[in-house]
Amino acid sequence: MLKQQKLTKNRYDLRRTNPHYELGATVLTRVFTNRSKLDPRYSTTPKIIIRQQHPVYYVQDSKTNVISQVHVSDIRLLLSQCT
Repeated sequence: MLKQQKLTKNRYDLRRTNPHYELGATVLTRVFTNRSKLDPRYSTTPKIIIRQQHPVYYVQDSKTNVISQVHVSDIRLLLSQCT
């Protein structure tokens, strides 16, 4: 069983990405409320990363200035900043 667990972990890790974001990057965060199939999965207002402790990032809403703590898997970089 341990051998199979190691093989499964290795196979999973081959395709897993581990993104790191820079301070000041503009991102969208995942919406966790009850949503229907056609509702957006990510916030519609951009947020700015103000502090990082990978895998946890602190983001500030650009309109309300509310700071929230977000896991790296719940963040998407805005397309305009991709290189």
